[in-house]
Amino acid sequence: MVSVDGEYNFTGFISRNKAFQENFSVGLVYDPKEEKGKICLFRCNGLHGETIGVPHHSFFHIHTVRADDINNGIKIEKHIQETKEYSTIEDAIQFYIRHINILPADRKKHFPPPSGQLELEF
Repeated sequence: MVSVDGEYNFTGFISRNKAFQENFSVGLVYDPKEEKGKICLFRCNGLHGETIGVPHHSFFHIHTVRADDINNGIKIEKHIQETKEYSTIEDAIQFYIRHINILPADRKKHFPPPSGQLELEF
């Protein structure tokens, strides 16, 4: 993906555990032109088990990295926020594409809402 002004490049990802459908992640990765490496800026996660440093995610949650962290050399999305915005991967994808501001025409083309859901314009 490219920003509207053409200055910034991003990659999106969607992953889901085959055995545990509630364990998923939908995210946005920034690929800076001026330096090596990539930075995951934002990801919508489902329910998953314990991770190092985080006891247990028994709720749907969002991970983010903040500008001040990046400026201080911390390039991991360590900020975790519980959310009620989604409860399925399909809903998480719709939340994600609105949150990262995908153009409405591109949303309809590449990420149509699941059958039976209305798409709201923002």
